[in-house]
Amino acid sequence: MVVVDKEFSENENEDQLRGVQNYNLLFSAIEEPKQTYNKIDLYPDILTKASCYMRSLARNHAFYNANKRTSLLSTVIFLEQNGYEVTATNEKLYKLVETVVTQKLTINSIRKRLKKFTKEIPRKRIPTLIEFFEDLLNKMKKYK
Repeated sequence: MVVVDKEFSENENEDQLRGVQNYNLLFSAIEEPKQTYNKIDLYPDILTKASCYMRSLARNHAFYNANKRTSLLSTVIFLEQNGYEVTATNEKLYKLVETVVTQKLTINSIRKRLKKFTKEIPRKRIPTLIEFFEDLLNKMKKYK
């Protein structure tokens, strides 16, 4: 996230401060989606965790500049790394993060919007080690 902020900050006015303004707020935003209560995940699915990241990064203002852009890009990267394709336009996404900040949207409200803006990509099941070797042996038998 610091790298994302740095990329955006380099396009800002040189007189403006850059980088992390408050590490505690940044760590809080990063750790919030991992919270549990009584060993139960408070943010149980990817879209809810992504919503939590978006809200926390955009509203905590851990960076001097580009908090909304950093929040948006971090959320998109998180979703893509966890099996989702973002289908919304850049304008819709930026309007969402702007609304998150100005209207103080809840996690559930953000999640509903992200669900409309994404589609889950089916992941291939990774074979177990035994299945891998059985398949390898079967393929080798064909070439004897």
